[in-house]
Amino acid sequence: MDEVVAWNVQRMPRIRVLGLRLWHLLKWVAVIAVNIPLAIGGDSAGDIPRRRPIRPRLPHDVREPLDVEPPLVGGDVTWLGNRWTNKHPITLYADKAEIAPLTKVIDVPLEHLRLLRAVPSGRTGRDPRAPWSLDVADAREPRASITITGEWISLAWLGHLAGWPEPGSAGTPTLPGVRGSH
Repeated sequence: MDEVVAWNVQRMPRIRVLGLRLWHLLKWVAVIAVNIPLAIGGDSAGDIPRRRPIRPRLPHDVREPLDVEPPLVGGDVTWLGNRWTNKHPITLYADKAEIAPLTKVIDVPLEHLRLLRAVPSGRTGRDPRAPWSLDVADAREPRASITITGEWISLAWLGHLAGWPEPGSAGTPTLPGVRGSH
């Protein structure tokens, strides 16, 4: 995915990749250590945690969702419903993005949204899992406010689908605390 999007996605430092792999291994060991005694005569301890890929790939079938942490969207626009106060996960696909508040699936109207600014929510890097927040406007509702939060790779894919320029590039809003493109 990171090779397809126009936004810059930095490779994670090798030490961080090794740390994430070690963390996932320790979670598996903990789950197994709890489940073995329970298998002998106790209750189930739950599922073994699933490890997300460090460099997600596009699925072969465009109808399958991408294997990334879904970004969350919130705001006061009509397509989100009656002034939702909770944020809703955005399911990303190769060619679209959708949300499913309650039982109705809604395509995110990317063709009407424009990026106002992007702000890092922690680490300022642009590695795939760095947390960021996007402020977005809907051209059909000028007074509405929309915030999308998530990992950089998910937001970069959303920007790819919407055709937004990379934050910090020429002609896009500057980012507080971040100097230009990385």
